[in-house]
This record gives sequence, C-alpha cells and structure tokens, in this order.
Amino acid sequence: MIEINLLPEDLQKKLAKSRKAQYKINTRYLLFIIPFMLGILICVHLYVGVLAIATKTRLIQLDRKWKAFSADRKTLESFNVEHSLMSEDAWITEQLIGKRIIWSEKLNKLSLHLPIGIWFTGISATDSDLALYGSVVSLEQDEVSSIKQFIDSLKSDSTFFNDFDNLEVNSVKSRKIGGYEIADFDLLGKLKTK
Repeated sequence: MIEINLLPEDLQKKLAKSRKAQYKINTRYLLFIIPFMLGILICVHLYVGVLAIATKTRLIQLDRKWKAFSADRKTLESFNVEHSLMSEDAWITEQLIGKRIIWSEKLNKLSLHLPIGIWFTGISATDSDLALYGSVVSLEQDEVSSIKQFIDSLKSDSTFFNDFDNLEVNSVKSRKIGGYEIADFDLLGKLKTK
C-alpha cells in the first residue's frame, strides 16, 4: 500500500519515532501476554486432566462396587420375580373370592322366606343360574299368588338377590292329589356375570 505523508519533515520524524515507541510498547506487552496465556492454558489442561483421572478412578470404584453387589442383585431379582408371581396369585385369589357365591347364605334365605304351603322338591345350581323346583298348595286356591309373594320377598332381600340378575317363574303346572289342587313350579334365577 502506498502511503503519502504531506506533513513537514520535522513532524514526520516525530511521527515515525512515536510509531516505533508504540511498536516497542506493544511488543513488550505481547511478550508478557503470550507466556501468561500459555500458563493459563497449561493450568486449564492440568485441571481437566486431573478431573478426568479422578472421574475415571471414581468410575472404577463404582464398577467394583457394582460387581460386588451382583450376587445380592441376583437374589433381589429372583425375590422380585417370586413376589410378582405371588402378588399375581393373590390378586387372582381375591378376584375368585370376590366372585364366589356363598350358597349356604342363599339356602338359609330361601328357607327363611319360604311361606306356609310351599315346599321344595329340588334345587340345582350351575355357573350361570339357579333352578328351584317346588310345589305349592293353598286352601284359598291362590297358588300363583303364593309363588309371586315368595319371589317378591326373595327379590326384596338384598343379601339374597345381589348375585342375581333376575329371578322368575319358568313354568307352573297344576295337578290334583286327594282333592287338593297342587301347583308344581320351576323358578329360574340368572346369576350376574362378574
């Protein structure tokens, strides 16, 4: 680059001297800054190196502990597997108990609600329903109303009826024995599906 200086010569010499002095000052600072920066870089490098060594040492220690606990870990894992199986079995058992129908209570309620003139000839139960076979005799000739009254009293008893969806008369057949009219009936109760 071409530099044109239009200053008088005496001022040009002063300007050149000030530039040289400024250059000497800058190089002197530069000589101090470079070693200082190198010192900082070396310190940072040493710090990172020491930190990496400490981290690696800690990682080795933790790895040794992890390997030392491997037997305990296997024991714990086998316990967890057994516990989860037992928990699952307990859950299934609770579900089965919750679905269980206590038939002794149901039969007791049937006998408590049984009016005079009605008797059972048979009872059968399956997974989905309960069948009651019985007969009724009435001096007032109202056998059907006696059956209806019996069904209504069973339906009104919540401890008996809570496991059923419906309880209804399936069939009624009349017959005569010794001058008395007897009605044979079938009751069918559909169990709730849980």
